[in-house]
Amino acid sequence: MATISQSTSKPIEINSTKYFVYCGIGGILACGTTHFGMTPIDMLKCRMQVDPRAYRGIFDGIRKVTSTKGLHGLYLGGTATFIGYSLQGMGKYGFYEYFKYAYGQAVGSDRAQKHKTLLYLSA
Repeated sequence: MATISQSTSKPIEINSTKYFVYCGIGGILACGTTHFGMTPIDMLKCRMQVDPRAYRGIFDGIRKVTSTKGLHGLYLGGTATFIGYSLQGMGKYGFYEYFKYAYGQAVGSDRAQKHKTLLYLSA
């Protein structure tokens, strides 16, 4: 019978530098990868808006692009999309958590608790 060993890693302390870094990494993974995955649909949508006669639909577009340019052709613009949305996600997740903490420290814990919604909206 196999046994499961206990992990020796420590939990990440909230509002520590490591916490903010991990929030940023989470934003990169959440936004960059999901938008990169949608690149083929977005690319085909844009092409269909420019020339409505180019493809009969999404599946026809996928078939035509992959037959002429291969799978790589579906991800035209994918690298720029991944980089841009990764930076956006890092800012949204990482900086948001940091500024919630920083603004809370600036106004004091009693005011921060009392006006939590306003504080979070301003972050």
